[in-house]
Amino acid sequence: MINWVSTSARNASQGNLGCASPPSTKYRGAESVKTIPTIIGEGASRAEFLIFNKIKKSKIPGFAFHSLLLSEHQINPTGEADFVIVSPKGLIVIEVKGGGVRRDADGWAFAGRHGVRREVRGPFQQATQALWSLIELLRREKVGHQVEEISFGHAVAFPQCEFSEESVEWDRTYIWDAERETSESFDDWLDGVFAYWQNRSGKSLASPDCVSALAQAMKPFFRP
Repeated sequence: MINWVSTSARNASQGNLGCASPPSTKYRGAESVKTIPTIIGEGASRAEFLIFNKIKKSKIPGFAFHSLLLSEHQINPTGEADFVIVSPKGLIVIEVKGGGVRRDADGWAFAGRHGVRREVRGPFQQATQALWSLIELLRREKVGHQVEEISFGHAVAFPQCEFSEESVEWDRTYIWDAERETSESFDDWLDGVFAYWQNRSGKSLASPDCVSALAQAMKPFFRP
C-alpha cells in the first residue's frame, strides 16, 4: 500500500489572466502556446488552475485546450480531457489530480478540501483512455491523416503533492509533481514529455498545417 503523500504548502498566486478575443486556430509559428479558452472557468479545481497558469506562461508553440469534451469515450458514453496540448512537438493529454494521493488494493484515493475521493481507474488509466478516445475521434474526422503525422501520448500532473512512487504502469518522465517543480521548469518538463513520446513513436516534428488542422478539429470557431 502507498501511504498518503503530504500536500504541498506552496501557494501560487492566480494573477490577472484577463479576457481576450477568441484566438485563431490558424497556427502562425507563435513563440508561446495559445490557451483555449483564454481564461479558466470557475468550476475548475485548484490543481487545474495551477497547471493552466503554467501552460499559459509556456513558450512552447501550439495550442492548449482546457476541459476538452469528448463526444465518445472508451469507457463512458462521453468524456473529458483535463488538458490537451497540440504542438509541432506532438500532442499530449494531461490528467490533473489535486491534493494528496494514495493507492491501495481497492484503487486510488485523493485527499482534498472536500474530503477523500476514491477512484478505481486512477489518473494514468484515465489519461490513457482520454488520449485514445480523442485519437479515435480525430481519425474519424477529416484530419485522420494528420493524426498519423504527429506523435501523441499522455501525462499526469500532481501539482499539490510529491509523487515519487515507481511502477511498471508509468514512467517518471511524464509525471509533474510538487517536487519536480523545485528542480525543473514546466517547459523543460514538457519538452521531455514530447521527446519521450516522439522516441516511442519514431515520429519527428509535425508541420504547422498539421497542428492547425488538429486544433481546428478539436475546438472549431465559427460564426452565423
